Amino acid sequence: MKSTFKKTTLSIAVSAVFFSGAVAADTNSEIEKLKKRIEQLEHSSNAPAENSSKGIQLSISGAVEIEAGYVRNDGYEGKTSSDIAVATAQLAFEADVAEGVNVHVTLLHEEDDTDLEVDEAHISFERGVMFASAGQVYVPFGGFASNLVSDPLTLDLGETRETVIELGVSTGSVAASIYVFNGDIDDNGATERSKAEMYGVSFALADGDDDFSYEFGLDYISSIADTDTLQDGIAGGTVDDYVSGVSIDVSFVLGAANVNLEYTAANDEFEVAELSFNARGAKPAAFNVEVGYLVNLVGFETQLAASYQGTKEALALGLPEKRLAVAASTLIAENTSLGLELARDYDYGQSDAGAGEGPISTGTSERSNMATIQLAVVF
Repeated sequence: MKSTFKKTTLSIAVSAVFFSGAVAADTNSEIEKLKKRIEQLEHSSNAPAENSSKGIQLSISGAVEIEAGYVRNDGYEGKTSSDIAVATAQLAFEADVAEGVNVHVTLLHEEDDTDLEVDEAHISFERGVMFASAGQVYVPFGGFASNLVSDPLTLDLGETRETVIELGVSTGSVAASIYVFNGDIDDNGATERSKAEMYGVSFALADGDDDFSYEFGLDYISSIADTDTLQDGIAGGTVDDYVSGVSIDVSFVLGAANVNLEYTAANDEFEVAELSFNARGAKPAAFNVEVGYLVNLVGFETQLAASYQGTKEALALGLPEKRLAVAASTLIAENTSLGLELARDYDYGQSDAGAGEGPISTGTSERSNMATIQLAVVF
């Protein structure tokens, strides 16, 4: 699907596990294939099922991620917790039903978070440089490239799943699209006027070779309140006026080194009664600055990464003010990766307060330390 142009060209992670920079090496090629399959699940399986009567080929792929985690000062309340969970169980079905016509359906289960559901379902069309799609997708708002086990805070703020109609063009290293949808957040509380009036625009540029590659993305959404996190954070589920949002991301690979930079933010303040920070309308934002380097450790190509992340005016959304994280991950077998991440979250200060849907949240000035091991397999 062309709307995932930015996520399938350069900056792809094994469920945000790692990023391979030296694509010329055989091991790194395997890593790159694994990353693309687990992130998008849009590649054909080794043995696709074929409907010979109609000439339709059905591709089936999937991913399973098991995570073991330990948290000290969980929720900034002094608690210590640990868990082992099926972080992701994903199964995707894809079929080219006619020339230029593709159908894609993904099922997803996340233990303690998402019951088994249809995560994505869309029909895509391609004619020359033009493309179109209709259905439930993660809209092209944000790049979210990361080498870590955990999702970046930019994804926590900006990820948006909606049922959309999208039109675009893709030529060479450039792709651009516009999409419309009916969001879950209405303006002026007038639910009887609910209609497909939200929209977004996405632009992506990506190019390079084995020595140097880059990707640049610029995205706009007319209602940032419809991101998955903000939908649950807006008091009453309505806003006086729609607040737009913008996301800018840059990634590049130079030999064994790689860098991911991203900034996602609301373009204006919400009303105090909708989402507030320190007794005024909140203008939430998030950023991620991440560097990585690919090294050989005892015969295993291992991706090392370090990240500095943060948010602004997002206390009511349950996000930390700052995060420091380091990670290491490697391919231990074909289509199988093992990753380790150590992270520290910093809460907002004791003088900070935020409100949205639910009770007022106050900062604690506390820190929370986390360790996560992830085993991921794709097929």
